[in-house]
Amino acid sequence: MTLEKAVIVEWEREPGCRNDQEIRAFGQALTRKRARFAFPDDFTDFAKKLQNRLRDKHDKSNTEGEALPALREIRVRAEPSWNNSEVRLIFWFIRDEEQNQFEGIGWEQFLKQWLQLIPESGRFQVVEGSVVALEDMTAKEYIESDPLDLDHLSS
Repeated sequence: MTLEKAVIVEWEREPGCRNDQEIRAFGQALTRKRARFAFPDDFTDFAKKLQNRLRDKHDKSNTEGEALPALREIRVRAEPSWNNSEVRLIFWFIRDEEQNQFEGIGWEQFLKQWLQLIPESGRFQVVEGSVVALEDMTAKEYIESDPLDLDHLSS
């Protein structure tokens, strides 16, 4: 559709983001779409059960589904490198700071279920995970990991 500039000039500008938090969230959403890490194909196949589970359970009316929005993001670290023939994977499920547990259930219970969906196989012979708050990670751990972006799960 084409609009004449004379029409548009008459419109009053209405900002889409009302505060700094909304501006940051909008910027992060744009960045996720354009700057996603390209995981190796074998990892994508390897993690598919976990990804499907998290997508399917998100916002469902059960404890796990209601707990997932309390995760700030999910990150994965490959040691020593994504290109090695044997890779140790560390999954970081980063929760909101105040969410030490969810409705009386410890995060370790959820973690155990999630890690069972990604058993060691192929070149991924060691698979570990932790549910942490950002304060529990070092900056090095954070920057050496890559976001496992599931769109609606990541904040």
